[in-house]
Amino acid sequence: MGVSTDGEICYGIVFDDGYEFPWDNDVDSGDSEDWWIRVVLNRTYTNYAELKEILQENPIPFELVNYCSGEYPMYILAVPGTVLRANRGYAKEFNPADLKVDEEASKKLIAFCEEYGLEGESAIGWKLTSYMG
Repeated sequence: MGVSTDGEICYGIVFDDGYEFPWDNDVDSGDSEDWWIRVVLNRTYTNYAELKEILQENPIPFELVNYCSGEYPMYILAVPGTVLRANRGYAKEFNPADLKVDEEASKKLIAFCEEYGLEGESAIGWKLTSYMG
């Protein structure tokens, strides 16, 4: 018997083990959403409702996907809306024809990476991974 993990599929860019993203060194939180609002948008918020409203009006151009484990994270920056997960022990049906990418969202992710000097180890594309929480 082996160890089971969660299945993941997404459209994005794989980053090296230990890659330091700009929000990793953020002394205020180290959180990508908080960094996006405070540093990129130069905004503040006081509660969860404000946070969600700001993010709805100014969506982050990526979804952070851990493709390794909770104790040893490795990340993909994925195009929002392309991430599908199947929790261990539960089969999840999906239609491969539904695996579509919004080209505008893909361009926004690439532009974000270029603007902040983020260099992944892969080209942008579909990635099938596993996660052990």
